[in-house]
Amino acid sequence: MNFERVEISTVKGKGSNFGLILVLFILLVIVTSLFRSPINGDSGVNLEDDNSTILATKGFNVYNKSALQPFLLRAASFNGNYASPPDPLHIIRPGESYHFEVDRYYFYVSEAYVTYDLLDMNGTRFGDARLRMRVDTHVASTTVLSLNTTIYFPVGIENGGTYFNFVNR
Repeated sequence: MNFERVEISTVKGKGSNFGLILVLFILLVIVTSLFRSPINGDSGVNLEDDNSTILATKGFNVYNKSALQPFLLRAASFNGNYASPPDPLHIIRPGESYHFEVDRYYFYVSEAYVTYDLLDMNGTRFGDARLRMRVDTHVASTTVLSLNTTIYFPVGIENGGTYFNFVNR
């Protein structure tokens, strides 16, 4: 019996180059899929007004769920990346809410801030609250930056991904 040795090999160096090219090609496909052509209408990117990063907007809600000792929320100040300017004079009464739209960008964090004055039902100011709405590409979050009261009033704020609930505590 004759045994012959058979080897399967590649030319030295070509196998590793092929693997590198394959990895680079896959990365290219992934990156280009993030930026679909705005000509076809598939992307929220608007290249005509030098704003090449807007993806869409994300909605946030502020609810006044005070019931036992109701109070009012009066808008005091706004700043940040709102999709459209909020109504500067809005008041949120018990059982009502207000909706904000915040710009969402590719690869950037977008934030919008609002401050509310806390008023009793007679219109007397007893405190304020500062809120932050944040969008990091696809993840939305809310943060209560401050809640200050000048007198004892049972106010609390519950917050989640896209909402703030003002409640009695």
